Amino acid sequence: MTETKDKLINSKFDEMLEENNPHVEEAEAEAYFQLLSDKKIMSFLQKDRFYKIADKYLLAIVLIYFKRAGLKIDEFTRQNFVVSLYLAHEIEEDTDIPKMAMLAWVLGKNLKEKRRNFIRKWDRFLQQMDYRAIVSKSECDELMAQHNPSHWAWLRDRSEHHESTDGSSEIPKEDKITSSPSSQCAASVKQLERKRKRTDEETENSPAAKIQKT
Repeated sequence: MTETKDKLINSKFDEMLEENNPHVEEAEAEAYFQLLSDKKIMSFLQKDRFYKIADKYLLAIVLIYFKRAGLKIDEFTRQNFVVSLYLAHEIEEDTDIPKMAMLAWVLGKNLKEKRRNFIRKWDRFLQQMDYRAIVSKSECDELMAQHNPSHWAWLRDRSEHHESTDGSSEIPKEDKITSSPSSQCAASVKQLERKRKRTDEETENSPAAKIQKT
């Protein structure tokens, strides 16, 4: 009876891990690489000379977000790429300047007006992911190691010698801002994810998890 109970607990534990870290299929990785080769996205990435807007880890996070949001391959689009990359900046980066440079480039003129609609899309995407926005470095490293490790996207190592080159010159003067309108939302996401992480750690230290490791 105890053995059966332990199996059920371990099974539930595996399901929880799988739900939070869905496996990226080879076809999905290939579709993502094709998306990165899109003419407009490629032009955008080439302008990011020092990888302040999209280094290898941010690009890996975008693909992980695609999986967590349950996107199908035909939903690997420019729009979802930009929304995901913006979200990755909200969670991972300390400055708003690179992501606002990205929005200025993507949305063009009248950035302030268009940004409201963009933030609504951002919020819907975040809900679609069930607010699971925290991604560990090890998850990114594992993803890059499993899917075409020599791909150019995974070679975009950010140089720390160019801290002043953050893309601010790409932002139109009238649209420069020092904080994002979604900063409060991002802070809430981070707080929620910290709670989720503590829960995961407690689960990892549970008797069932220890049995599974042995």
